[in-house]
Amino acid sequence: MALINDVIGKTLLPKFERPALRSGGIKAVESIAKQELAPGTRLAALARKLLADVQDTAYTHVPVFDPAHGILKCDCSELINYIVQQVNPKALEHLPTDAGHPFTRAHNFEEFFAQLPGVGKPSSEAWRKVEKASHLAPGDVVAWKNAAYVPGKGQTGHVMLVADKPRPVHVDGLLTGFDVPVIDSTSHGHGLGDLRNAERNGLGKGTIFIPTDVQGLPTGFQWESSVTPSPTAIRPNTLAFGRLTALTVKKA
Repeated sequence: MALINDVIGKTLLPKFERPALRSGGIKAVESIAKQELAPGTRLAALARKLLADVQDTAYTHVPVFDPAHGILKCDCSELINYIVQQVNPKALEHLPTDAGHPFTRAHNFEEFFAQLPGVGKPSSEAWRKVEKASHLAPGDVVAWKNAAYVPGKGQTGHVMLVADKPRPVHVDGLLTGFDVPVIDSTSHGHGLGDLRNAERNGLGKGTIFIPTDVQGLPTGFQWESSVTPSPTAIRPNTLAFGRLTALTVKKA
């Protein structure tokens, strides 16, 4: 799999200077990526830095990453690919891609995470599956696959980075699921508290709701938080969570 900087520099945007070659703001991004922190913590810190510094953002399938000038334009999967590359480029090599697509897309993430061993179990992968919404931590990746996706038509799903610890939601004293703060790139926001709308889209932070069963396992995905008035319908449970656990990847 080609590194995202190479794809941006050579294939998608041949006239665009690669982000890794820029000076100024990119150094702050690189310093976060190299800090002595757990991999997932680095992913979350980098996402927060990009969000704090962004001045020009948009949801688009033709990515532009220029953190030195506060420019970030991409779709949801391109954002996650970019952030992972800054922290651990080799981790991208374990992620699947579709033929003709340079980036791992939402449904690729979901299918890959779903078949992984859980956190704490041995594996040759740099990634582990997070089983329960309550176990999600900042820097984990939430991937939802659009079960109705037809190759070449429409969206494959959505992928997000967990920004903060999930908050339990109770109804009549019973746990019904978790509100999960996320950072992502999207064409519209996640409802209440999300500033993105029809006029302003792209990189931002919002909250989704993940309903769970009595065992704490996810049963679906709601685009908005549990407190958003008139939320959209719960989407099918084609949902998987992943955690980057290794900075040095050893292939089996």
